[in-house]
Amino acid sequence: MSNTHVFGMIKLKGEYRETYNKISKYIKACIIDDVNYDDIMNEVVDSLLAAQEEERNITEVVGNDLRKYCDSLVESVGPRTKVLGIIETFIPAVYFSLFLYACEWFDLIGEYMNGKHIDLLEVKTGVDCIGYLIGISFFAVAMLAKNRYIRNHIFDNQNIEKRARAIGGCITSVWFGILIFLNHKFDKYPLKGFAIYEHVNKLVLHTVVIVGFLIGYRLFTIRERRIRKESKAVIGDLLDSNLSVQLYSEVDKMERKRFEKANIKNKKRGFEEKTFAEFLKDEEKSCNSFDKKPLFYISLAVIATIFATIFTNVIGGFEGVSDLFIYIGVMLMVETIVLFPLYKLQKSGVRNRLIWINNQKKKSMD
Repeated sequence: MSNTHVFGMIKLKGEYRETYNKISKYIKACIIDDVNYDDIMNEVVDSLLAAQEEERNITEVVGNDLRKYCDSLVESVGPRTKVLGIIETFIPAVYFSLFLYACEWFDLIGEYMNGKHIDLLEVKTGVDCIGYLIGISFFAVAMLAKNRYIRNHIFDNQNIEKRARAIGGCITSVWFGILIFLNHKFDKYPLKGFAIYEHVNKLVLHTVVIVGFLIGYRLFTIRERRIRKESKAVIGDLLDSNLSVQLYSEVDKMERKRFEKANIKNKKRGFEEKTFAEFLKDEEKSCNSFDKKPLFYISLAVIATIFATIFTNVIGGFEGVSDLFIYIGVMLMVETIVLFPLYKLQKSGVRNRLIWINNQKKKSMD
């Protein structure tokens, strides 16, 4: 029930690995959610590994028509997973919408704190709903077209991914262009006179729809999120057992270079060379230092916001208390967007280093 196929794939060689890659790319381009994709690929890897160990021909596993084999795998999933696959296509657009509406709410709070009377039910959103719906619809159709393009050409051209990424980049650019161009364009046309348009172009309604959609999505995917959580635990066990040979070898190479550089520096400074045991101890201490903890990144965001606020106040100041709070909120939001991916990346690296350190300690004790 986890993506252990990623680790099993490392053991595949030659045509078995090539077949795995083709199947993986084809299934990804189908309307299917991540959990069912992992389940399918786990079965594929098990079949390919068994065939490789028994030195059976690849056609005994997938048959003579690889496309037909892939279609049979996709057809085995129910309609629920296809619905979920369609929903997950729109999730990036939904989170982008949530960000836009959060900015509008920040602005609205600022106006209220400055003493302006606001009727929440009558506040119009800055995002034109008609133009936005057209943009999202175009995005969905274009994504489906891109996936069909991949499915039609993946077995003829293995380097289709670069072309697909280029198509995805063009789709995203056009999508944003449509959203920007159509935003409030309908204000100039008779469509604005329709009562339905006046009712739906409200900030509260848009916010309720977006938040409701996300809550519904979370409730609908309880099973999938539980499986993903279990998957992380399984992957951790696999890493601890050195199943990821390729990853482990990269970390090993990096750490041994670090050990050599540390001793070269010690020689230049006239210090004694470190033993490997001392190096492991220093590395473990480094991995557990404060700058690797979540609190460090939180403190960094808070301190940066404080200094930025002081600097802004010195050079220009804020018109009112509301502007100050909006500024702090936006700064913290931006810093979270920047720092959170850095923390996740650093956390993954530290985990891999600790696994390597513990394995080296075990080897020295044997």
